[in-house]
Amino acid sequence: MPRYWVIAPYSHSPRHIFDAVWEWSLRNGLITIGWHEAGNLVGAPKEEIRRRYLETYDNQAYPSLQRFLHDIEIGDRVIARGGLKRIVGLGTVESSPYFDLELGRAVTGGRDENVHPNFMRISWMKFEHDFHHSVFSGHLKTVTELKGTDLHWPELRNVLRERWPME
Repeated sequence: MPRYWVIAPYSHSPRHIFDAVWEWSLRNGLITIGWHEAGNLVGAPKEEIRRRYLETYDNQAYPSLQRFLHDIEIGDRVIARGGLKRIVGLGTVESSPYFDLELGRAVTGGRDENVHPNFMRISWMKFEHDFHHSVFSGHLKTVTELKGTDLHWPELRNVLRERWPME
């Protein structure tokens, strides 16, 4: 049975950069996340990811990177979110993660800040849905697994049934 993940494909602000990165991801069948300064951690044990992340950054967001590199599996489902009230796409994971710094820079137009070099191949279907309230408020992390106990899971599940048969 697939697991369901909510991923923010890029920071939602500024909106025009988010839109450009998301359209690129959709066209190319990929999802990408950042933390380029920690280097290539694909295949590294979780403790190494944690250590390198904390040496590089001054926050505790390393679990998102660990989830992306270790926990998401081929066949899992991805909900791409744009902010806290919007689904921008739905996809199924098709590959293991990989690191490509140059491609990550290309995605954001060659910028050196907020580069997203961690990739995963996704079979996307274009699907957008706006909610009237924040359904992702408890999911502020870049990568979060949806579980049956999540506050808004029943509401999300009803919307997702439009496109995905739910096990």
